[in-house]
Amino acid sequence: MRVVLVLALLILSLPCIVSAYEDSMPNLIAPSTLKWGQGEFSVQHRFLGRIDKIPGDRFFGIQDGANIGLAVRVPIKAGFEVKGGWLRSRSEYTVDASYGREFGKFPLGAQLNLQFSDFEVGGTTARKCNFFYVLSVQTKPIFKRIQPCLDVGYDYLNRHTGIGAGIAFRVSERITLYGEYFPSMENGSRKHETWRGEGPEDFYDFGVRIETYGHHFFLLLSDGNIVGPKYLMLGPTPFVDRTEYLYFGFNIERRLQF
Repeated sequence: MRVVLVLALLILSLPCIVSAYEDSMPNLIAPSTLKWGQGEFSVQHRFLGRIDKIPGDRFFGIQDGANIGLAVRVPIKAGFEVKGGWLRSRSEYTVDASYGREFGKFPLGAQLNLQFSDFEVGGTTARKCNFFYVLSVQTKPIFKRIQPCLDVGYDYLNRHTGIGAGIAFRVSERITLYGEYFPSMENGSRKHETWRGEGPEDFYDFGVRIETYGHHFFLLLSDGNIVGPKYLMLGPTPFVDRTEYLYFGFNIERRLQF
């Protein structure tokens, strides 16, 4: 684990000559704008402790551990992209393939993403596989400031369809405020180990995105401590905490030039 984190820090510190960057979101999948010869390395970090903890005790929940996700994605052909990732929660490995495009006459982009995952069944050494399909749509900035994003996903293992919506508001050239919302949708079987948990149903997060040349830094507060749209769309489970409290998290995205 320490070796992985050291490698991640080395990649994030590499010099980069690329300045333009897509308008990504912290959990939603936004249509990619990577070109041939480019790539991205990303770190997603969600602290497991609530932020209302006494600062001198658990330091706003930071000392209670974290769920960490690492991912690398690269384009392989015009519109086509592949991605590999790892999520600490449930020791999950993922491989994604996607196709996206922009529509010249319409100010929006769309992307279809297929994810294969292999993960641990809670409390055992057994592993299971799953497929997750996502259609993502995002507009170009409206009035150069407002940018909505919508994901529609299907979890094959749980036969569950979910949605996630987000909106970003550009305050300045490098600072953007955003919010995401994943409403509960009662459908599917939710069998196996991912049955519904108790408590409030919907997930949301909000925060700020800070852009530099080749980097995106996200700071966020969320009522869940899981990473990515698949589990947020599914709703509370024994592996996805959702309470009336907030959790702190951050993302770092690094554009690479090959």
